[in-house]
Amino acid sequence: MLLSVCFVFSGQVMLPGQDVGNPGPDFTVSLQGGGTYNLADQAGKVVFVYLFGNTCPFCIGSGPSIESTIYQAFKGNSDFTAIGLDTWNSSSNESSVSSFRNKTGITFPLAIKAGSVASDYETTYDRIMVIDKHGKLFHKGIVAAGNDINNAVTAITQSLAEIVEVD
Repeated sequence: MLLSVCFVFSGQVMLPGQDVGNPGPDFTVSLQGGGTYNLADQAGKVVFVYLFGNTCPFCIGSGPSIESTIYQAFKGNSDFTAIGLDTWNSSSNESSVSSFRNKTGITFPLAIKAGSVASDYETTYDRIMVIDKHGKLFHKGIVAAGNDINNAVTAITQSLAEIVEVD
C-alpha cells in the first residue's frame, strides 16, 4: 500500500513497455514528407527506433553512423524496419526534420513532433531502442546514441535470429 501512495504523491504515471521485456506502447506518428508510421503495423518485424532532437549536435553527429552501421546493414532484411523520431516538439516541423535528414544523410523514415513517444517510453532524445518481432522492448539505450550503436546492432541481430514458435 505504501508503494502505491508513493507513486501517487510523486506524480509518476506507470505505463506498460517502459522496461526491457515489456510490450512497447503503440504509437502513431506523422512522417516528414507526409504519411504516418504506426508501431502496431510493424508486427512481426524488428523495429529500430532512433530518438533525436532536430538541432541536437550529438544527434546530428551520430546520424551518419546510425545510417551506415545500422540501417544500411539491415534494411535488406524484410523482418527489419527503422524509424527516427524527432522528440523536440517545439521546433519540430517539416523544415527542421528535412534539415536534420540533409545533415545526417539518414534515409529511413523520420517523424515530426514525436515527443510523446519518448515520454511513453520514459526516455529522451539521442537514444536508441529496439522492439522485437513480438512487440516487446528488447533494447532501451541509456547512453548517447553514438555510444550505443554496437549494442543496438547486437540487439537487432539477436532479435532477427529469434525462432518464432508455431502453435
